[in-house]
Amino acid sequence: SCNVVNTCHPYAQCIYIRNTDSYECQCNEGYEGDGLECVKE
Repeated sequence: SCNVVNTCHPYAQCIYIRNTDSYECQCNEGYEGDGLECVKE
């Protein structure tokens, strides 16, 4: 889960994906990348 292993970038959020029962990192607004690496747009 996000709370146990949060490898997201400091400017990203961990998002739970219900239909695949998984988690992914998503960069915050104003940033782009894969969630593990985010850079200012």
